[in-house]
Formats: sequence, structure tokens, C-alpha cells
Amino acid sequence: MAQKVNTLRDYLVSIGNYPVLTAEEEKQLAYKYRAGDTKARERLIQCNLKLVVSIAKNYKNQKLSLQDLISEGNLGLINAVEKFNPDLGYRFSTCATPWIKQAILKALTDNGKTIRLPAHMFQLMSKYKKAIIDCQNNNETITDELLASKIGTTVDKIALLRQYKHETLSFETPLSKDDENADTLGDLVEDKDTETPSDYVENNAVQHMLQEAIKKLPERTQIIIKMRYGLGTADDPEEYREEHTLEAIGDAIGLTRERVRQIEKETLIKLRNMLGDIEL
Repeated sequence: MAQKVNTLRDYLVSIGNYPVLTAEEEKQLAYKYRAGDTKARERLIQCNLKLVVSIAKNYKNQKLSLQDLISEGNLGLINAVEKFNPDLGYRFSTCATPWIKQAILKALTDNGKTIRLPAHMFQLMSKYKKAIIDCQNNNETITDELLASKIGTTVDKIALLRQYKHETLSFETPLSKDDENADTLGDLVEDKDTETPSDYVENNAVQHMLQEAIKKLPERTQIIIKMRYGLGTADDPEEYREEHTLEAIGDAIGLTRERVRQIEKETLIKLRNMLGDIEL
């Protein structure tokens, strides 16, 4: 055990020697890597290893050691370097943070021996559970409409989420079948002193990345995506901040339902290429 602690300490000391990059330095390294300079890639990774440690520390009371969490987070960092697009105008840390958290979260969910929840469902179910607790604390009658309002989604999605929850497992399901006093899935999710997986879903970094990407789309396409997924900002009309059917969008902008569907499909592919496969 002592050897492991010393190894971690030595690692933390070594990465402390790497400087924090400026926005311009990040861009230049990214452009160089795109041109085939692998040393630029290595430098971008090295100078952000401290970011991984700072994020991993938020989960150190979970099911994996800090050293393991850092290792998993580093995999997310490497993935972020591959996905980083300096042309979008955001800092590398903005891109890397969701990837690092996603890698750590996947390791935590996989570590539960009796569960295999997809990371995105783990996040959504955490948010769903917290909304229910909030209703109970405020003596509110729990309805799908109220939960949808608290979570910021639709009633239909609340129903699907509730069905998924019951069909998979309860938040009270022990992580060990052999110990009735073992930690539960709820224990894994909820930690009031640290950032939880649901906080990742709400992370401003992800929203910023998505909004910046949407701004680069043609105006009509922006309207379709915003109305389809309720992605409008405070500066947009209210209807852009609500989800709509393909038919309703078509009626609003003078296109057929099928044409709206085609544009949506093409745009989602384009956004995925711009941002990578981050689970929003």
C-alpha cells in the first residue's frame, strides 16, 4: 500500500512541472497536431494532466481509488485531444472536462458488480431521483408534469425514464448480492459534498460547446434544431426553448414534415462530427 501512495505522490509532483497553457498556445498545439505533429498532441495532454486530477478528486469517495480514477480520467483526456476543434472558439478545458468526467463515470458504473447501466442513463436517472427527493422535501405532489418541469424535459421522457428505472433496477439495489448492508446505487450517485453525475449533464461547458456549434449552422437549420430539441437560449423566442414535433416545425417555417426530418438527420451528423460523441 505504501508503494502505491508513493507512486501517486511522485506522479502528482511530476505533472506539477507542466505549465498551464494559454488559449493561443492550445490552438497552436491543436493545429500542429492536425498537421501530424505528435509531439504537439503529447504536450497538450501533459499540460492538462492536472485538470484530470482536479476532476478525479471529486469522486475519490466513490468505488475506485484516486489513482484508478486519475487513470480513467486520463483516457478521457486523450479522447478529448482527438475531438478538440480549435475553430469553434472554446478553451480546451471546456472540451476536455466532459470527456474526462464521462470516462470516470463509465468506470464507476462498470465497477458496480451487479449493474451495467449506460453512462447517459446513469446521469438521467440521477437527475430524476433528485427531482423526486426535491418534491418530497417540499411536500409537493409528484406528477410527471412537475418532474418534467424540474428536470427540463418532456412528460413522455419522464414516463420512459420511469419505465427504464423499474425494468432495470431500483436505486436501493445493493451493489453486492452477498451483503444486505452494502452500498446501493443511490449511494454511488448522491454525494452532497462533490459534483455528481447529474451535475455533469447540467455542466455549462457542454451547453457552451453545443451552442457554439449551433451558431455555425445556417439560420433555418438553427431554428429546426432549437425547436426540435428545445435548445434555444434566453435571447431566442420562447418556442425555441421547447421541444416540437417535426410537423409543428414544418408548419412554423413552411417546410414539409419529411424535409424537416431530413435536415434534422443531416444536422445531427454534422454536429456529431464537430463535437465528437459526447453524451449530452
